[in-house]
Amino acid sequence: MSTILTRVLLQDLAQLFAEADDHNVVINVGQGAESENFKAHSVILRARSPYFRTALSKNWAKKEGDFLIFNKPNITPNVFRIILKYIYTGVCSFENDLQSIYMDILIAADELALPNLVSYVQNHIISNDPSWLQQNIVNVLNVTSLHETFTILIDYCGRLIEENPEILFKSKDFCTIKSSTLTPILKRDLKIEEVEIWDHLIAWGIKQKPELDADITGWNFRIFKTLRNRLDGMIQHIRFYNMTGQQFYEKIWPMNGIISRNLVDELLRFYLVPGNKVPKNYLPIRRKLSGIVSSSQLAVLKNWIEGSNEIDGVCERHTYEKSILDSTELSVEDYEVFRVVAR
Repeated sequence: MSTILTRVLLQDLAQLFAEADDHNVVINVGQGAESENFKAHSVILRARSPYFRTALSKNWAKKEGDFLIFNKPNITPNVFRIILKYIYTGVCSFENDLQSIYMDILIAADELALPNLVSYVQNHIISNDPSWLQQNIVNVLNVTSLHETFTILIDYCGRLIEENPEILFKSKDFCTIKSSTLTPILKRDLKIEEVEIWDHLIAWGIKQKPELDADITGWNFRIFKTLRNRLDGMIQHIRFYNMTGQQFYEKIWPMNGIISRNLVDELLRFYLVPGNKVPKNYLPIRRKLSGIVSSSQLAVLKNWIEGSNEIDGVCERHTYEKSILDSTELSVEDYEVFRVVAR
């Protein structure tokens, strides 16, 4: 019975939204030719939104005759129409093609303190428009990084990029991602070769304004310094010790002008001096690096190293370590399976 009564209440509020003529609030939305006036009831707005509870108070609201006048130039009419309908009816409909204003709706809902709508829109995007999300991943990341309440999208995008970093790195808009947004991504356990992350980071730095010449053979000290400044705070998250000697020589060494001299010296010792130990503070291998070797296959390798013939087991975090006191304890074929590090 209570469900039926609630349904009737919502129907009455929807009718109030569509047909009422006793409004006491006029909200000027948008700017210039794209502006529009919306009429509403202050009691409904205050009840549904803490933002309007304050904005329409006696201390803030401007009154002209019988109407409270309120301006929202930073929200477009198309977005506000959806939000006002939600405030009155509890309904947010995406029947029309609203993909282009998904993030605008989220931003406006967050500003107007409508947490349930913020959660609903995020879940709608993830559940009903995953293709759009992947195609617009850079814009989504740039926006969500500025709004702590967009946790659903933040967490989802983080997991998505960890499993498939190419969604971000090969996006046509990748070079427009903000440095403050890209930096925390570089800290994650991305399932991609470290040298590829390096390549994408360099490409990002070169494309920032003013764009640098992609041919580094003609670069001078000033250009290297410019790129180094652009990548400040990001290079430190590259796990250089997880690259091969060839990758270091071909990819890192030509760009040594953007790396600190101390780090360059450490890397040279690591790659050129036999038996040189990895620094104690080096970043470990990314947990999800291997897309070829599964955790079950790594478990078999673990057992093989330990002299066991077991074909199953558990290898957590996709990595395995074993201390080797005598170099004769382990032999490796002439193809690379894993790295043996002297400590």
